[in-house]
Amino acid sequence: MYRLAAGPEPLFDPAVHDPGDWVAMVTDHTKYRADFPVFRFSDTAWLVTIANLAWDRAKILPP
Repeated sequence: MYRLAAGPEPLFDPAVHDPGDWVAMVTDHTKYRADFPVFRFSDTAWLVTIANLAWDRAKILPP
């Protein structure tokens, strides 16, 4: 989650973090873009969509 009220820059930094490790981000910044799905709080189905993305990327761990 990236809120402009919390700070001008998101926690994600492409120079430090691997975009492939991120499932998605939710933000109130209308112009923010990343190499993974970015949803706006104004999107009506962001929570359901992110839950589905996380489920699709889940890995089965051995017992």
